[in-house]
Amino acid sequence: MEDYLFWLLKAATITVFLGIIGTLLVFVFHNIEISPGKLVIRNLNKQYASFTTAFKLAGIKGEKAEEPEKKKTNAFLLTFKGDIAASEVERLRQEVTAILQTAKKKDQVVIQLDSPGGMVHSYGFAASQILRLRENGIPVTVCVDHVAASGGYMMACVANRIVAAPFAVVGSIGVVAQVPNLHKWLKKRDIDYTVYTAGEHKRTLTVLGENTEEGEKKFKERLGEVHELFKNFVTRYREIDIEQVATGETWYGDEALEIGLVDEVKTSDDVLLGLAKDHNLYHFKFVPSKSWAKRMGETAQACVSDAMLQFLSGLHSKEIIKQ
Repeated sequence: MEDYLFWLLKAATITVFLGIIGTLLVFVFHNIEISPGKLVIRNLNKQYASFTTAFKLAGIKGEKAEEPEKKKTNAFLLTFKGDIAASEVERLRQEVTAILQTAKKKDQVVIQLDSPGGMVHSYGFAASQILRLRENGIPVTVCVDHVAASGGYMMACVANRIVAAPFAVVGSIGVVAQVPNLHKWLKKRDIDYTVYTAGEHKRTLTVLGENTEEGEKKFKERLGEVHELFKNFVTRYREIDIEQVATGETWYGDEALEIGLVDEVKTSDDVLLGLAKDHNLYHFKFVPSKSWAKRMGETAQACVSDAMLQFLSGLHSKEIIKQ
């Protein structure tokens, strides 16, 4: 037991030392500008050709495997997996900027989009990144294999073409807001909460204070205004009966095709395979760099975790030996 305690103490000492070094490095380098990240580019033509070669080597008959030829046009694949804050927009904006610096008007972009939506302003900004491509004459195809709802569809509708898998969930052109209120709970406990504002509608609803009919009315009016903005945004880029689809409902791929929410029912894999026949197909992915502080923190955390794991494993092994 004493050996393990000594070993754990030694590991803890190393961890503290790493933390001190990390702090010093941050102090020394905090004024040095760090590159925002790196762009990772993968040639999908070579990947597809390797599949054919593997079949040939296995003795399975198929089409002749050929080395990917340099073609005249390019297609760039981007991916976007959305959360409530559309946090991947920071990566998307860097990828779009990189493409705009190299792409020609005859090139095109495919975006594999998967998002249930989230904050209005965040997804509005994400949609504007796709719009940058379209406004610069680069055709954009959005592929939805799983879901593009609410803010996800706000992004998708900007594309020149939307392709959805048969059971992909599409739509939800609506606005929702949920505001909990704890006023009654506080009142039972004789806790007062007062909100002071300057401006008639600075705060319409409150979580802890008592909501008024006037405040609720104004809040609902604002929701309606945001819904109108959403509807107008969709109709700007899609020829569609907006009143039919702007009910907040969602539809599956085949249904979405019938009412004009998408242009084709197909998986993104089939879209990419088709493009690979006459395009140089590249997957672009921007990988943000990590600060010195974050790197050292992760290293220290890994050391502690590893030390504890080995210590506990050693105790368990010792108990087994005793038995």
